[in-house]
Amino acid sequence: MKSVLLALMLCITVPVWAADVSFSKSETVVGQVVELIFTSDKPITNGPDLSSIKKDFRISGQNSRTNMTNINGKISQTYQLSYLLFPKRIGTITLDNLTLDGEKLNPVQLTVLGAQDTGQATAQTPPLELQAQISNGPYYIGQGILYTLRMGDIHQILEGTFEAPTAENASVQLLGQDEVRTVMQQGRPVKIVERKYLITPEQSGSITIQPASFTGMRATRQDRRKSMGDLFEMGLLFDGLMGSGAQEQVFAEASPIQIQIQPKPDNWQGWWLASSNVQLTYEDKIPSDLKVGDTIERLITLSAIGVNADSLPVPQQPATSNIKVYPSNETRNTVSEADTIRGQLTLSVVMVPTNGGDIQIPAIKIPWFNTVSGQTENAVIPAKTIMVNGPKLPVQTIQSVPQQQAVQMPAPQVDKEPKVIQGQSVMTSSDMWLWLIIGLIGGGLIVGLAAFILHKINTHKRKKPLPDLYPF
Repeated sequence: MKSVLLALMLCITVPVWAADVSFSKSETVVGQVVELIFTSDKPITNGPDLSSIKKDFRISGQNSRTNMTNINGKISQTYQLSYLLFPKRIGTITLDNLTLDGEKLNPVQLTVLGAQDTGQATAQTPPLELQAQISNGPYYIGQGILYTLRMGDIHQILEGTFEAPTAENASVQLLGQDEVRTVMQQGRPVKIVERKYLITPEQSGSITIQPASFTGMRATRQDRRKSMGDLFEMGLLFDGLMGSGAQEQVFAEASPIQIQIQPKPDNWQGWWLASSNVQLTYEDKIPSDLKVGDTIERLITLSAIGVNADSLPVPQQPATSNIKVYPSNETRNTVSEADTIRGQLTLSVVMVPTNGGDIQIPAIKIPWFNTVSGQTENAVIPAKTIMVNGPKLPVQTIQSVPQQQAVQMPAPQVDKEPKVIQGQSVMTSSDMWLWLIIGLIGGGLIVGLAAFILHKINTHKRKKPLPDLYPF
């Protein structure tokens, strides 16, 4: 009897913990938001593990709230933790392995409809479409891959954000700005937006590009009657200002893409440059009457398809004993062209000839790997010969003298009149007058500057306030 009473007391004093999970609705459309709600009669200290549902849903955010009820003076509380989910696929999704604070919960089920399904929900709010494609292969390590993301029928999108694609052992970079344009779909104009990313693999082997996604708000209409925005052809702008129209949260995700990355050849040496096409061009600005000491401007441009501009090598213009080279500005730019990218490097070089006559500007050669043919090629700027006016330095040659033959040196001769020795600087009377004039002008400037400084000092002193000069 005592054991029975003890059991009854335990049942009364220790309440049974109750928790369950449910969806906010049993049916939805792919890409539309649905709530997954966890309910408990005690505070939820640890959130549930949702890693198992990420293959079917995108988790956007969470919210917690407490509900209080009063029935016949008896107050009770329930605690809720909800998550915003976006279905990734069409069909029936069952969640039967969720737990909360270590306790397994009841299974829940959700039916996800697609664009081809009929029904009021689908007809009013068709799912958002997000498509992705990449530039054509083959793909090599260090080579840029263009990832193009397209989202269609955006005329009702009010706001939203994109999440970039990701890939292991690869860098992802946003390329340029979003492009919005109008295309014809099923006989009607539709606005689409394009966003482009540059993916550069850093390791060979198989990689999976995890898809980009979009989360945002879309305007909806509960009826098809004309709104003020429709009547005045101002669309969402007018409706937004007037505060009319309902909104819904939408989500779209592209499909993952798996590709194979090829390694560089084992025997490759030097800078690795893999491309389907490489161009090395130049443009020279040479004075019409080129003399020793004049400057020659050379603009060198290196461009490669499928390569990020940051991965391009800097062309090296060799110098010689007859020409000095001074590299100048360097600019890099990566642009998208059709379904690929092109990296471009522009280098400005200044060359100064130090000798007269026919001198040669050396060639420039950049090796690169052709991803189409699988062969090594060279981008070349050929050598160029130019004519320079001015003294031509003699070529130093050494002639051997037979040991048996004596060399007789001529006797020195003293000329009565002095001669000008070529190659030395001789000051004439006109040069002396020139330097004298320069000295006088420089001295005048120095004296004027000193007088100006003294004038400023005296003026500052005269501007002292009256009490300093007249204390009374």
